[in-house]
Amino acid sequence: MVLTKNRFVVNGQEVPDAPQFAGGEAIILKNIEPPLAPDEIYSRISRALMGTNDAEALKQIRVNRIDGSASAQSPTSTAVVLVANRNFDYAKSPADWREKLAAPAWKVVNDGIGKEASLQKVSNFDAQVAGDTQRAAIFATLGSIIAIMVWIWLRFGDPKYGTATVAAMIHDTIMVVGAIGLSHWLAMTGFGQALGLEAFRLNMTLVAAVLTVMGYSMVDTIVVFDRIRENRGKYGSVTRQLINDSVNQTLSRTLLTAGTTLMTLFVMFVWGGPAIHGFTFILLIGILIGTYSSIAIAAPILLIGEKQPAGQKSSKTAGAGAVASAGAVQKV
Repeated sequence: MVLTKNRFVVNGQEVPDAPQFAGGEAIILKNIEPPLAPDEIYSRISRALMGTNDAEALKQIRVNRIDGSASAQSPTSTAVVLVANRNFDYAKSPADWREKLAAPAWKVVNDGIGKEASLQKVSNFDAQVAGDTQRAAIFATLGSIIAIMVWIWLRFGDPKYGTATVAAMIHDTIMVVGAIGLSHWLAMTGFGQALGLEAFRLNMTLVAAVLTVMGYSMVDTIVVFDRIRENRGKYGSVTRQLINDSVNQTLSRTLLTAGTTLMTLFVMFVWGGPAIHGFTFILLIGILIGTYSSIAIAAPILLIGEKQPAGQKSSKTAGAGAVASAGAVQKV
C-alpha cells in the first residue's frame, strides 16, 4: 500500500506517523499469532534485516499498532509497518519503488514475523540465575576438595596427608586470587607497567588458570609426601629430621620442574600476546607459590600430633657433646 501526504486510516484508526512516510510503503499485519508487541515486531524485522543487503535502503522503519491501544509493550494481533526512503519515492519512479523498496521491505517483514525469535546475545543475567550458578560452583568445589582429601587419605593411610594437601591448595588459591586484585593497583604504577601488568578481570580463562595452579600444587605436594612415606617406612615415625631429609631429597626435582616451567611461562607472558596474558600471569604467580607451599606449609602439617623422640639432637650438638666427654675422660 502506497502512503500519501493525506491522512492514513486503517480499521478506523488513524496512523499518526503516516505523513512522515509519504511516498513510502505501508504493510498491514493482521491476525498475528501469537500476538506480538510493536517493539518485538520491530526487533524481529531488524534481526531479519541484518542478514540481507537491504539495510541501507530500509533504514526508516516504524511499527504502529492499530487496535486502539497506545501501549508499545502489550501484544497485539494487528499492526502496520511503515517503510520509506527518499531515494525510492513512488511519485518519482514507481518501478524503483517496487523493486528497491516495496519488494525488499515485504520480504524482510515476512521473514521477521514468520520466523521464531532466536537468542542473539546475552549481556545480563538475572540475580537468581547468578545465585544458582554460585551455589552450584560452591558445592562442586567442596565436593572436589572432599574427594581429594579422601583419595590422599586412602593413598597414604593417614588423614593428615589429605588435610595438609588441601590446606596447601587453599593457601595457593587465596594467594593467586589476591595477586589478581594486586594487579589492579600495580597496573597504574610505573613498576607495574614495566612488568607488563594489567588490571586483570576474573573471567573463565583466569578461573582455568587458578584450577591449573591447584592441580600443580597438589601433584607437587604428593611428590614430597611420597618420599616422606618411603622414609617413614625405614625409620618408623615422622620426625622433623625425616621431613627435612625428605624435602632435601626431592628439592632438586622440585626446583628443576618449577624452573623449566617458569621459564616457559615467562616467554609466553612477555611475547604470547594479550589473549593469554592473564592466564600466564596467574600460572607464573601460582607455580612460585605452589612450589614453596608444598615444602613450607604442607610438609610441616604432618608433624601435628606426632611424638618426637626424647632427647633428639642435631648432629652438630651431638658431636660437641662427644668432644666434651672425651676431654673429661682424658683429664681423669
